[in-house]
Parts: sequence; structure tokens; C-alpha cells
Amino acid sequence: MADMLTIATSATTAFNRALQVTSHNIANVNTEGYNRQRVEFEATSAGSLVSRFNGTGTFSKQVERMYDEFLFQQLTSSNSEVKGFETRLGLANQIEGALGSVDLGMQSALLGYFDALQGLATNPESTIFKGQALDQANTLVATVNSAQQVLAQTEAQINNQMSQLATDINERLVQLREVNFGIKTASTSGMQEPNDLFDKRDQLTYELSELVGIRTKINTDGTVEVFSANNRIPLLADNKVIPLQVQSDNYPGRERNEVFVTLNGQTTQVSDLLRGGGELGGLLEVRDNLLDKTYERLGMVLNGFVAAQNVQNQQGWDAAGNPGEAIFTPLSFNAFAQQGNSATSSVTVELALPSFDPTDPTLTYGDKQQVLADSFTAIGQLKPASYQIDFDGTDLRITNLTTREVQLTAFNPATDDFVDFQGLRFNVDNVAPGDRFQVSPHRGMIEQFGINLSTPDQLATRGQNPLQLDPSDLATPAAVGDNLNVANLAALQNKKLLNSVGGQPTMSILQGYAQVTTDIGRYVNRSESLFQSTSTAFDFLLQKRESVSGVNLDEEAANLLRFQQAYQAAAQVIQTSQSLFQTLLGAVRS
Repeated sequence: MADMLTIATSATTAFNRALQVTSHNIANVNTEGYNRQRVEFEATSAGSLVSRFNGTGTFSKQVERMYDEFLFQQLTSSNSEVKGFETRLGLANQIEGALGSVDLGMQSALLGYFDALQGLATNPESTIFKGQALDQANTLVATVNSAQQVLAQTEAQINNQMSQLATDINERLVQLREVNFGIKTASTSGMQEPNDLFDKRDQLTYELSELVGIRTKINTDGTVEVFSANNRIPLLADNKVIPLQVQSDNYPGRERNEVFVTLNGQTTQVSDLLRGGGELGGLLEVRDNLLDKTYERLGMVLNGFVAAQNVQNQQGWDAAGNPGEAIFTPLSFNAFAQQGNSATSSVTVELALPSFDPTDPTLTYGDKQQVLADSFTAIGQLKPASYQIDFDGTDLRITNLTTREVQLTAFNPATDDFVDFQGLRFNVDNVAPGDRFQVSPHRGMIEQFGINLSTPDQLATRGQNPLQLDPSDLATPAAVGDNLNVANLAALQNKKLLNSVGGQPTMSILQGYAQVTTDIGRYVNRSESLFQSTSTAFDFLLQKRESVSGVNLDEEAANLLRFQQAYQAAAQVIQTSQSLFQTLLGAVRS
């Protein structure tokens, strides 16, 4: 049978432990990731005396960590979503700001240009009106260049942030590995549950989920393994870190960062597998599904605009009777060669327009009209896409990287020079089997958009001689003062040129640009809606987690008082036991 002293001593030890845990809770009320702890008491084994069982005291069985693993998994997943959508929204607003303003954006510049052409059509010989038209063309160029700078800055920002995020992610993974080591050591040594290490493990996991979408697995020993959100990429497995590497892709000169990992000695690009959650996933998502598509859609509109304006100006003659020239710089863009291509191979891209010389004196009216019709057909075939070109030694394969449409053309490098596909001409030189190229021709137009004419007088205001409109008649200019060609230039504002369906264009240049800004606005609205809804869900989960694991100072103060009183009572029992013992000793001595 345990005596009063033993029972009271066990009680003071247990209550002292409870006071320590309560103090620990209070001390960490503002510590990020801290989970409230609670002491569980249990009566010590009873002793027996004849037919009676007598208590022997109490002990603190364990310090329980107030933690809900399923709730924490929900919280980290929600945290990844919120950070991903927040990143998307910030960059999308940046892009929309560059292109979406009606007053200062390209729509205003396009309208100003067409208005100037209409004004010139009313007075085709006016030097002032010609100057205004060319000024408006330069304003349009400046507006496009300004938008291009914002898009380029956004891309550079994404590249830089990707590199920094990879560094931060790798640092968290290394820290998690060290925490895993501490947890495993505690587990194998039979020590009490390392609750503070578990808190650190979960806090690092939570911070990691802000940076990239992840899934975690808690092992039986308390260590954690980390995978990408789709479970396809191990990031921390068998307590080994698989670091993310951000570097330029396999097309030198393109300056496009991608994410790679090295598994079993093989380095693989994994950007597509990380898109979505966390800041890194948000960056990849907005780059691939907004920035790239904005380049492609806007560039396609500009390519159509430039080609239509140029070929129409070449239909006419200027005031001096000279054949019209290209108003804007025509597209000519180099494809990026994959690392390892043959040294002399190259691919350049231009629009698949008919080749003709406006100064050729043998050109007929019918020739020029056919050039115009064929050019409009090619413009209508343009698609907002980037392309990949592969040569296997027999066939040239061109792949639309957006729709995955493929054109396979038998190609002999010794005799063939080019292949036409979707309104574009791919000029191929010295290509060898195994060579691969990628090109974004519409992005190229945005980057090189400029004026080709040097003086306003080069605008071809005059049309064809109205007395010579038989297709076989030689093409000659109408009289001075004629406005037919400049009127046709102005009429391109409303002409359906883009997005051919069944061979018929369905969209004007202005409608094409409006579609670009509409798509951006839709993306922004969707991102904002998703950010708001996921933020609401995250706040709910955070409050729920706080109710389960958070420290409530009022509750801890009550516990402190309760355990203090219990400790004092147990101490009083010790004093009473000692007093009784002294009384007993005194009785024996007497």
C-alpha cells in the first residue's frame, strides 16, 4: 500500500508537468504553426490489501498534441490554391493593364489610324492628311511597342521569380529533411513524442505549400515525404531531397525558363506537372495560359493587319505614280534551333503571301487582283499558335503546339526550300535528320512591329486606271487625285479578314483585337472569382484549425489556476503526511 507521501509526491510531479505544458502553451500563443498541447493523467496501478484495492497516485501519461491531420492536409491544399490564384490574378491584372485600356490601348490607336485613312480619302493629295495618317501609324507602333515592353517585363519577372522560388523550395525541403532526422532519432530512442518537432515539420510543410502545390505522406515514425500535387514528382522521399532546377529550355536564345528535376541520373523538364498550385504553379499557369496566348492572339491580329495593309497599299500608286510599297515591316522571324541541331540548319518564318514585284511593268490588273485575293486567303488561315518543326530525313513535320494539328510534308533538303502551313511559310535551309525547331511567329510580329515607309508621300492613294479594268489589261495608275486605293485601305477596318471557317473569314482586325482583350478580361475575372472563393474556404479551414489546435489564453489561464490549486493541495498532503509521521515518531519515543 502506498503511503500518503508517495501519492502526494506523484501528484505534485504530474501537476508540475501540467503547469509546464500550460506555460509552454502560453509562451507560444503567437508562434506560427504551434499546436496546443495537453497533459493526459492516469492513475498509477493500485495495490491490494486483503480484498481491497488502494490507489497509489497519478502520473502524466503523455503530452498530447491537439492536432487533426486530415484538417491540416485540407489547409495546406487550400493554401496552395489561394497562393496560386493570387499569383495568377496579380500578373493577369498587369497584362490587362497593358492591353485593356480603351482610351490608351491599341484599340484607340487602331481607330485613330483608320480615321486618318478615311480623312485622307476625302483629300488624297493633301500632304497634311498624309502626314496625319503616317503619324497615326507611328502612334500605333509606339502603342504596340509599349505593350510589348510590359509583356516582356512580365515574362522576365516570371523567369526571375521562378529561379527564386526554386531556391526557396529547395531550402524548405532541406530543412524538412533535417527535421525528419530529428523525429526519426526521437522515435528510435524511445523518447516521448517530439511534439515541437512535429510542429516544425508541419510549419515547413505549410510554408512549402505556399510556394508549390504538394501532397504529403506521414510515415509511421512521424517523418514526412513530399510529392508534387499530382503525385508525379518526388521532392522528399526516403529522406532524400530531389531539388528543383530552373534553367533555360533546350532552345538557346529563347530566354524561357523551365523547371527540371534529375531522377535516376536523367534530367527531365517538369514545368507542366507543377502548373497550378502555389506561387510557382501560379507563375507557370499564367505564363502558359495567358501570357503565351496573349502573344499569339495579339500577334496574329497584327500579322493580319500588317499583311492586309501592305498588300492593299501595293495595289495602288502614290502621288508621283510609283507603285505602292509595304506600309509596315513584313514578318520575318527566325525559329529557335534545339540544342544539338546541325550547325548550319535554320528555319525562318514569314506569311505565305504571293510573291510579286509591284514595279513589274508586265503586271496586269488581273495579276494584282489575284495577289490580293490570295493574300486575304492566307491571312484568314492564320492561327494563334506556336509551332514545332521536325525533320526525320524524309518528312518535315510541322506541329501546331496549341491544337496539336500536324502537317506532314515529304521534304528533300536538296531541292525543297519551304513549306506552307496555316497561312505561314516555313523557309527551311540545310536541315538534317533529327533537327528540331520551335517558333512563335505571332510573337515575332509584336517584337518587330514597325513602319516600313519613310515619307508620307509613299502612301499609295491612287487606284487602278478605271478605263483599264479588264483582267488582262496592264496595271496602270488612275489620274492624280484618285482616292480608290486609300479608300480601300480605310475599308479594311471593317473587312472580315481573320479566323476563316469553311474558307470564309469571320472577324475583322478590330474584332480580333477586341477578342484578345475580352479573353484577357475573362481570364482576370475567372482568376479573381477563384481567388475569392478559395480564400473564403481557406479562412474557414484556418478558423477550424485554430479551434482545434490554437492556444486560447482564457482557457490556459483557467488551466494554470486549476493545476496550481491541485499542486498546492498535493503539497498540503505532503505536509500533512510529514506531520502525521512526526506525530507517530513522537508517540513511539514517548
